[in-house]
Amino acid sequence: MVVQGVDDQLENLGMRIYPNPVSDFLNIEAAISDNHSYHIVGMSGRVYKSGKLELMIDVSTLTNGIYMMILEDGQSTATFKFLKQ
Repeated sequence: MVVQGVDDQLENLGMRIYPNPVSDFLNIEAAISDNHSYHIVGMSGRVYKSGKLELMIDVSTLTNGIYMMILEDGQSTATFKFLKQ
């Protein structure tokens, strides 16, 4: 079994996500196709936002805290932790 870090997972999907911490918008650098999706999940497991992946994701309505973004492309899944301030 190979355990990959978050950076390795994002690299495998060809993605870069910034800034972290974030206040308003997460920027996604990637070749995004129709089969890319995301879910923003709080530390309690509650899904706060999900949908088709776009180049900018508005997180301004989230309360301050730590969240996980789960990214999927139909074949691979990556998880990215971010801090909302």
